[in-house]
Amino acid sequence: MDSTSEAHIPLTKIRSTLKNIDMLWEELFPAEQARIIQLIIKDIVVHPQKLIVTFYPPGMLSVLHQFMPDLRFKGDIDDPMILEIPVNLKHNSAQKVIIAPDGQHIISNDEPHYESPLVKAIVRAHHWQGMIDRGEAHSAQDIAKQEKLSTGYTEKVIRLTELAPDITSAIMDGRQPETLQINTLIKGRALPHDWNEQRKILGFQ
Repeated sequence: MDSTSEAHIPLTKIRSTLKNIDMLWEELFPAEQARIIQLIIKDIVVHPQKLIVTFYPPGMLSVLHQFMPDLRFKGDIDDPMILEIPVNLKHNSAQKVIIAPDGQHIISNDEPHYESPLVKAIVRAHHWQGMIDRGEAHSAQDIAKQEKLSTGYTEKVIRLTELAPDITSAIMDGRQPETLQINTLIKGRALPHDWNEQRKILGFQ
């Protein structure tokens, strides 16, 4: 891609901006993450020993503009940018995974396992907490009366809003540990407020 910045923005600033996007990535909603990926990646081809990722420069420029409005390019920006990543594609009877050079799994075809009671409890917890926040109920006891449930149960469910965000996301995405059951969250001892301790107790570490 032969292009020159009309705004004379240093390459170091562009690199810094890209790093900022990387740091903000986990804070974005999944829909926003998907939108950015669709903008910047044209296609991905999987080979036994490598991944070939083709980037779409106009889309990359569009994303950069959100962080650097003064950035302008001249010349042909439609030529694709191609990145080759060495990987090791492994097969077994249960799954297919792609292993990066550092040994990390890049892609796995494991199907999500949605545990309905867990998902229902998380949804209820946030719904009931929302009722309290909006003034539709004053306490867990009020909700228990409305729902004809025990106060102890509603209190334990509402406490699920205090789970670490990544734990909540994993449950909603069906990626929680197989050992995690509803009894652990509702009927077991109260979970600590410390998110790292929660991850250890619930099997995420």
